[in-house]
Amino acid sequence: VAPFGEERVLSAAFVLGAVGFLLVPLCANALALSAAAFVFGLGMACGQPITTMLMFSRSVEGRSGEMLGLRLTANNTMRVAGPAVFGLVACALGLTAVFLINALMMGAGALAARPARRQAPKEP
Repeated sequence: VAPFGEERVLSAAFVLGAVGFLLVPLCANALALSAAAFVFGLGMACGQPITTMLMFSRSVEGRSGEMLGLRLTANNTMRVAGPAVFGLVACALGLTAVFLINALMMGAGALAARPARRQAPKEP
């Protein structure tokens, strides 16, 4: 994280997760599926601690516990609602659509997490 910055590493983790999701429907055997799962797991294992670091560093002084509570609430809500929602999507559109939608969401997360480009001030 130190040489690249938190946002850049988080963005790369989201890209790895998206690539992993995109690869799953293309896998024809267990070895290919294992490789796709490894890529996805690498991204998620890198991203989770960074989101916690960013949460603590960007929260208001003395209110990081509230931020952690909101994060845990969102995680647990998705653990309950996610399977039902994506089960409906799989029934309606097929299992490949579930992986594509997840890859798109991870890609959107990568775009949102990338560091803002600082523009040089314009001279008059």
